[in-house]
Amino acid sequence: MVINTGLANLNRYNLNFIIIFFYYAAIYGTIAVFEENMMIRSIKDIILLVISFITLFIIIFKKQQKDLFVLFVLFLFYIPIIIIPYMFLNLSEQSLLYGLKITILPIVMLFTGILLSNFIKKDKILNCFKGIFFIITATWLIQYFLGIEKLLNFGYEYGINVKHFYGYLRLPSTIGTPDGYAILLAFLSIIIERNIKNKKIKILFFIVSMVFILSSTIRSAIMYWLVAYITLFFLRVLTSRTKFIIYSSLLLIFVPIFLFIMSKVNNSLFSIHSLEDRLSHWNLIEFDPFSTKGIIGSGLGSVGASSVKLEEINRSLNGYAVDNQFLAIYYQIGILGIIIFLLIIFYILYVFFKKRSKGQLGIIIIIGTIVSCLFTNTLEIYPYNLYFWFYLGILIDEPELIETEY
Repeated sequence: MVINTGLANLNRYNLNFIIIFFYYAAIYGTIAVFEENMMIRSIKDIILLVISFITLFIIIFKKQQKDLFVLFVLFLFYIPIIIIPYMFLNLSEQSLLYGLKITILPIVMLFTGILLSNFIKKDKILNCFKGIFFIITATWLIQYFLGIEKLLNFGYEYGINVKHFYGYLRLPSTIGTPDGYAILLAFLSIIIERNIKNKKIKILFFIVSMVFILSSTIRSAIMYWLVAYITLFFLRVLTSRTKFIIYSSLLLIFVPIFLFIMSKVNNSLFSIHSLEDRLSHWNLIEFDPFSTKGIIGSGLGSVGASSVKLEEINRSLNGYAVDNQFLAIYYQIGILGIIIFLLIIFYILYVFFKKRSKGQLGIIIIIGTIVSCLFTNTLEIYPYNLYFWFYLGILIDEPELIETEY
């Protein structure tokens, strides 16, 4: 009893620390715009490293439940997969470090969430996400009314922090990039909406969040949001044949009307120029799965957000974003890495499907993420990747305390 109480108190302290860290991560993008000191910029990485070490220590030295054990064993397979390319290829240590920081360490937050889920009040996490949602939307509105000229005068960089898209502004809020803001907004809006019990407030929040997401003009985030709700729709109606027929008929009627209206209001959202540009670059990847690089990859950090970051600090001349999370993983750690990644995702989905309606929130944010991963490196977007993995960990244990019905 004393041990359990002590562990519970420790986990409560850890949760408070993580919540503070999450708020810091949400404003880090703005800090990075105005602060070039690498020591200050490294604070978030040091904190994540400390959380990761504590999490791994608890997993290794304390008996854990089955789901956590299975996922941890799958995660351990990443170690040889990461090391092997560095045994055969001439790769830099900086590439490895950035790859670990951006791609691998955030996954540890999955286990942190699982460990904390038994000892915390889920409302604390939800309130944290509500606070972050308010911060990023309020900041986006302020930036919108300030205009791009003032933002550039403040030190924001055009093409990175702020952009134009067919005449519409793409703004970073506190996250630092428009893509990071939009993906995080989609994620938070789904979680918050699913936890609102009052139907009128739920509908109002749904409409407000939809307006913000469409205003971001980031198609991968809009797709994330739409796919998540479409998945939820089918999870709901497939339980009843009558409901399925009624709702499917309504969907077939109203979706074309909605798309027609949106195409008239904003043609740019339906432009395929960006998609064509991305598809034209994907053939730069070596696709042969039976080649050496196809099996073991070109090394962690060789493409994706890691390579772009290394290019920014003049440590690499080959920054290549890829704009497809699966291809980025394949190019870095080969077909073996893709297999391990998919096994982790499919096992988590298996856990949620076993819980039936109680696991639906977890299912829809995973499906939304997977679809958006086809067109951007979603799981390399900071701080979305931290929140995503952590919340999945929380949901794996007791999703029934988090999700609400329509």
